[in-house]
Amino acid sequence: MNLGTRIGLLFDTFGFTLNARWPVLRLHRQKLKIKLFKKNTLTYNEGRGFWKLTEMPTQHELDLFYKEEFWNHRGNQDDTVNTRDLSHYFDLRAHASEVIDKRNTRVLNFGAGHGGLSHILWGLGAEIVNLDPSTPPISYSERWRSFPSESDLLASIDEGQEFFDIIYGSHSLEHVKDIDETLGFFAKISNSKTLFMFEVPDSLADGNGGKDGKVSPPHTYYFTFEFFERTFSAIIELTSIKSSVMFTHSGNLPGAKLSSGQGDSIRFIGRGLKVQKE
Repeated sequence: MNLGTRIGLLFDTFGFTLNARWPVLRLHRQKLKIKLFKKNTLTYNEGRGFWKLTEMPTQHELDLFYKEEFWNHRGNQDDTVNTRDLSHYFDLRAHASEVIDKRNTRVLNFGAGHGGLSHILWGLGAEIVNLDPSTPPISYSERWRSFPSESDLLASIDEGQEFFDIIYGSHSLEHVKDIDETLGFFAKISNSKTLFMFEVPDSLADGNGGKDGKVSPPHTYYFTFEFFERTFSAIIELTSIKSSVMFTHSGNLPGAKLSSGQGDSIRFIGRGLKVQKE
């Protein structure tokens, strides 16, 4: 976490928004956060391997939160590529170089944020589609297509006619409203060869929700290893990593050396999506 993000979160704690000019008191934002997260609890789905908010916000409430508030207190929205993005790229190369090196590899960055891996793979000739409702300030329309929602992306293609080689999400899967709707969306744009890569907070790590029942705004889901084991038929990598190791590692293949006991994040790479229902 960089200094800007730390300062932003400190302001956020006291009800301020850190914008380009001055911190502004945003009581309506605090009320929204309290309504959606602070007074909420978690419910565990043993058959699926995740916790979720007991009272799930509406899609409108989540969209409002991300559009108006999420990036306001984040200090890294102007990043192009950070250490985590590089770690993910090297990990993909270590496990699936044939996909990375494929000509015109088609990549969906789910919850693209500042771009991250999109910048790296675009530079290598990949065809990029970004999906992110928060519309952060960086926008490179000449590099890729961008959509604010799953329905907008699906409306732009003929169902079953656009399969992605890679579906990737870095700390985005834990923010969705309905995981089954999201998996159903992935099923429409993937096939048996599609490579999935996700990194999410490890729910069993201290302070990450599942272990202590703590709701962490704006997370809506809290995943365990079992979720990925039950959702995908082919697992290439499934490990718990420590961000402190990831952000200081400087080897040639960072992703191959990150496992360090119980970390704060789960990293998954695999294939064979199995659409399930709660």
